[in-house]
Amino acid sequence: MSILITQGDASGIGPEITVRALRRFSEKDRRKIVLVGSKAVFIENGWDSNLCSLIETSVSNFKLVRGKENVFSGRLSFKVFETAVKLAEKKKIDAIVTAPISKKAWALAGIKYVGHTDYLRDRFKKELLMCFKKGEINTALLTEHVALRDVSRFVKKNNIISKLKLFKSMTDAFACNSQLMVAGLNPHCGDDGVIGKEEVKEIIPAIRATNKAGVDVIGPYNPDDLLKKYNNKKAGGGFFMYHDQLIPLLKFLNNKNDIVHITWGLDFIRTSPAHGTAFDIAYKNTADETSMYEAIKIAMDMVSKN
Repeated sequence: MSILITQGDASGIGPEITVRALRRFSEKDRRKIVLVGSKAVFIENGWDSNLCSLIETSVSNFKLVRGKENVFSGRLSFKVFETAVKLAEKKKIDAIVTAPISKKAWALAGIKYVGHTDYLRDRFKKELLMCFKKGEINTALLTEHVALRDVSRFVKKNNIISKLKLFKSMTDAFACNSQLMVAGLNPHCGDDGVIGKEEVKEIIPAIRATNKAGVDVIGPYNPDDLLKKYNNKKAGGGFFMYHDQLIPLLKFLNNKNDIVHITWGLDFIRTSPAHGTAFDIAYKNTADETSMYEAIKIAMDMVSKN
């Protein structure tokens, strides 16, 4: 087993939470882990060679600007991620855990991708699903980092069907209850087309078609009702239409910073903590490493089951 952890944005909390999370694992487990990034940045955040192995990655004229998005960290974090992906592509590693990057820093560095998933989809030409795991709760998104005004363009029957089938393979891998629950898009799930037509024209027909294809799907539900019913029914997964329909609910469910992002549909495992770079607290030694710890742990568990 070999798991790579990327440094993320060197100006943010990624290096700190990575080192702190690794200290929670046994020496035996840490021998399975390799870091990818700037050696100097990791050392500043507490890494030493006794913790785990390191693949040093650098870019020319790099300058560490602590606590602020910048072109230097954008260039470095992208190169670090590319290095990890190339190793996964050559099947030299089993999983990648990515520390948070800054989308603005990538843009400053002239990188066209808005994030890890966008890059992975383009590189491997695969349909990917953005999933989030919080304890026993499994969730997924129809859309990812899309402006709210554009979300409805993606709420189409065939798109929903395809993503629900992919989500079913994710929940099966975690040996969950087979039933999937689907959120609506509009307030009150459109009130039978009075508020919006997406439920009537796209979401409900997609649910029916997916059921006919042999996948147990119910809905649509209001997002808060979905999570309540999810717990009562012990459902296999909750499927949501857009990013901020889901993430705030998960974060406030029990106030624990334990959400893990899983990119589903790749030939290798990719997980990450479900939070950003937190520049405002970077290099203050106060960041919570829980989500990173869980991301590493889930990656290890998934590799051991494969």
